[in-house]
Amino acid sequence: MTPGGRILVAGGDGLVGAGLARHLSAAGVEVVATTRRRDGPLFLDVAAAADAPPALPRADAAVLCAGVARLADCERDPDGSRRVNVDGIVGIAAALVQQGAYVLHLSSDKVFDGQAAQRRREAPTCPLTRYGAQKVAAERGVLGLDGEVGVLRLSKVLAPSLPLLNDWAAALRAGTPIAPFTDMYLAPVPLDLVCRLIACLLRARAVGLYQCSGASDRSYVALAETFVRGLSADPALIAPCRSGLDPAALSPNTTLDMSVEAARFGIGQPAFDDVVSDIAAVLR
Repeated sequence: MTPGGRILVAGGDGLVGAGLARHLSAAGVEVVATTRRRDGPLFLDVAAAADAPPALPRADAAVLCAGVARLADCERDPDGSRRVNVDGIVGIAAALVQQGAYVLHLSSDKVFDGQAAQRRREAPTCPLTRYGAQKVAAERGVLGLDGEVGVLRLSKVLAPSLPLLNDWAAALRAGTPIAPFTDMYLAPVPLDLVCRLIACLLRARAVGLYQCSGASDRSYVALAETFVRGLSADPALIAPCRSGLDPAALSPNTTLDMSVEAARFGIGQPAFDDVVSDIAAVLR
């Protein structure tokens, strides 16, 4: 069973937004997706939505995937990124709620400090980065609206189209070393699982907080090792290095408790090796 009515995907250029639009369209759902390209069919200036309600097509439900997602960009431009990630997103959500739409905003595991595994949704937020703090503020702003609104927190989303994995695959085929980070961790979820869960939330018009993450955290070196095995490439091409990021902002734990999602929608946490091996099989 698929969501009914027209679905607006704000941020159709991104990994999750584009994947979600394809997933819903393939299921026969009417989808309209915004773009950040001014020459695109449905341009949306998220920053401008901080000042005035944006002109958006009517929709029965919307998923807000747009935003400044790079941690470094948020640190470099805290005011500009907050204007998008908080003020713009809440402005868009408010305009859609006023139309009577159900709104689902995508958030991040970075609302937590990464010092504990399997964080429960009701745990106090404790971000270490500007990006994480912006996501906390956006969650509060969206959930504080008077309407049907939900938030879905995600850990790292992986897909065969992810540039990092495509670059690694190309390098490995050419016999060139890859340099995964030893001090960064991820609990990956595949894009198709994320899209399935979002479809469930849309269908149920589920309000409140929801979470989605992989079952366990491992380093980017472990990601590279599993990926290399999946491609039958030379493990000697793995050249681990440090990220150079502030150690205080690095999260050793990004897993999120999914007991509610498993019980309500039958969607649980995928195993690390399964996620990475499936993607490697596509890129082999």
